[in-house]
Amino acid sequence: MGKKKADPSLKGKKPTNTSKAVKSRPVTKNPGGIRNKLKRSEMYGRYLLEKKAKKRELRLQRSKEAEELGEDAQHVKQTPRTLDNTREVEQTLVRP
Repeated sequence: MGKKKADPSLKGKKPTNTSKAVKSRPVTKNPGGIRNKLKRSEMYGRYLLEKKAKKRELRLQRSKEAEELGEDAQHVKQTPRTLDNTREVEQTLVRP
């Protein structure tokens, strides 16, 4: 196994690495592990954009479902989960 000889036309030029495809960095939920401030802020900005896009998609999906249901959309409206909403009715409880 000998060394490959460089092409004479490329003499004095830096070789380019064509084997690696340029990929965008994966967005992590915790960019705090990145020490470089510029990279960290860039990753956090991407995370916020993705989060906003997901929320927008869910909102549009809910609005489409509401349009399909028409008048029944009022019954499908999401209600927040509170202690009173999630409490099971107990038969032994005495109400004043």
